[in-house]
Amino acid sequence: MAALQSASEHELAELIVTALNLEGVQPEDIDPEAPLFKAGLGL
Repeated sequence: MAALQSASEHELAELIVTALNLEGVQPEDIDPEAPLFKAGLGL
């Protein structure tokens, strides 16, 4: 379960999803405590 996002974390998550065209990923799905590379989003 993803940790709660602050307003700025949610805005950043929206930018990540949009800029990287991550199909099937919603900004709410991104855990602000998880790494972006390898584990987490697997970038």
